[in-house]
Amino acid sequence: MENKSITINDIANELGVSTSTVSRAISGKGRIGSETRDRILAYIKEKDFHLNTVAQNLAGSKTGNIAIVLPDINNLEEMPYYQMCMYGAMEVASANGFDLMIVTSDGKDTRYLDRLIRNRKIDGMIVTRTYTDGRLTNYLKLNGVPFVAVGKVDDEDVMQLEHDHVGAAKELTTLLLMKGLHKIAYLGDDREQWLNRNRYEGYERAHRDANAPFDNSLVYRRLNSVSAIEAALEEAIKAGADCILCQDDLICKFAYKKLISLGLDIPSDIKMASCYEGSVSFDSITNITAARFDILELGRSACKMLIDSLKGKNEVKSKILEYQIVLKESTK
Repeated sequence: MENKSITINDIANELGVSTSTVSRAISGKGRIGSETRDRILAYIKEKDFHLNTVAQNLAGSKTGNIAIVLPDINNLEEMPYYQMCMYGAMEVASANGFDLMIVTSDGKDTRYLDRLIRNRKIDGMIVTRTYTDGRLTNYLKLNGVPFVAVGKVDDEDVMQLEHDHVGAAKELTTLLLMKGLHKIAYLGDDREQWLNRNRYEGYERAHRDANAPFDNSLVYRRLNSVSAIEAALEEAIKAGADCILCQDDLICKFAYKKLISLGLDIPSDIKMASCYEGSVSFDSITNITAARFDILELGRSACKMLIDSLKGKNEVKSKILEYQIVLKESTK
């Protein structure tokens, strides 16, 4: 203990008391005899010790930990999105003296979160995927956990931020309509996620605002396998689709491969675009018109919003981040 930077364990061992007794003495909370408390505080003052982050956080009933909740997914091609979001959050957390803990959830099972919350191991959470049933966010709200939702939440009291996926899909679809394309097939999946709903809403709104014919038979929103994507694509082609608009990069990757296998040329025979340009899935396909988002900045902004709230600064309840439409060969 010569470096004058100590932990609560160090003090407990030196004075022959428990770590919980030391933490109660420092924080001023909980039951502890005045004589014991005075002895602990006098010892710290006498030795001129500087408590480390753990001790300081206990003194303010803080842990110095933030949890980031990643979706429980098995598809490795989806991971880069969440990794980038996590790296952005980690960057801001570290700069502000917080450690980032990783936990996974499918939006329904809260067992892993229960332990963190019950044992008071975190000060707040960043939820990286939101669902329309609101089960996860309602659970955190009911348990009094400060959190930021990355994505839409149908609750104005919840801090939330997201990219403008409605606006991006709407602008992208509008550009396609302006090119004279009037049979734009939409390939999507999982309507329980707000992100996917927002992208489809943009596609639908673009048709409505442009007074363009809307063919509901060209909408496919339950494509949860490669075979389902391929079957929908074949059906759309038979129906005369002149463009394929994919909900995300993963669907776009499989749809692109299928079009090539059918001997169709992009863009001569059929146009193609994606509502999300993902770095990994797009490595195997080139020149696809898509909406581009800064996922690293998304993670940074989410973490900053949470930390500002934890520090009692003015809370921004919701924030929309910008996007960019990148036009490439696939829609020429």
